[in-house]
Amino acid sequence: MLNYILADYKRVYTRIQHIVLVVLYQAVCIGFILFKHARFAGTYTSVTLVDNSTHFYATWLLVILFLADFIQSFSFDFRAKTIQVALGIVISRRDVILSKLAQTVLVMLTDFVITFGTFCILAAVLGLPLAGHQLNFVLC
Repeated sequence: MLNYILADYKRVYTRIQHIVLVVLYQAVCIGFILFKHARFAGTYTSVTLVDNSTHFYATWLLVILFLADFIQSFSFDFRAKTIQVALGIVISRRDVILSKLAQTVLVMLTDFVITFGTFCILAAVLGLPLAGHQLNFVLC
């Protein structure tokens, strides 16, 4: 089952549609950070930027990207007939759905790491680098 999840993860993450979606999300994220920084120049730290942007991150990362990843994963498998193959080799429907959910969570964690890296790089460029104790606050 682990091989099935990792193969799905690799296939979904290397698709052009997903790459375009992640690049678009990162562009929106960078635009949002630059807008917030320009609007409140001089009064923001990276922690307050994250604290005031949690609605943005929760909405975009958890809802839009998660749904897009989950739908892309299932739609591609239906077109490629890989779900039928998995069911044909006696993998239960419940296991297929749980593996799709696990694969989507892996993709979302990768998207989160990319977004967090983008945020840290942009915060450093803007002069708002995260200190070690601030990382603990941001991640928790």
